[in-house]
Amino acid sequence: SSPFTWSAQTDDRLKEAKDYLTVKPSESLHILQEIAATSELNDKQQIEWYILNMRASSPLGKLDNLIQSVNSLFKYRSHPYFAENITSITSALGIWL
Repeated sequence: SSPFTWSAQTDDRLKEAKDYLTVKPSESLHILQEIAATSELNDKQQIEWYILNMRASSPLGKLDNLIQSVNSLFKYRSHPYFAENITSITSALGIWL
């Protein structure tokens, strides 16, 4: 399949992981693990992946997972999508602190 199709499929899976955040964060983590194992992510998708991973890890008490995502996420701090999502990022940080 073309990279564009692959990217769109990854976007769909990220949206699915996001949809599960409030009802079943463990399913979100499962989907995110599948994405990490099978997909090449562009920068925007990688930022989204880290944000979703942080948000799913928090209610499950997976603080090591959350901290690892925070550390990785800040590598993208100059990316416009990072700035667009600063509220979600700082919210997850606030929960962690």
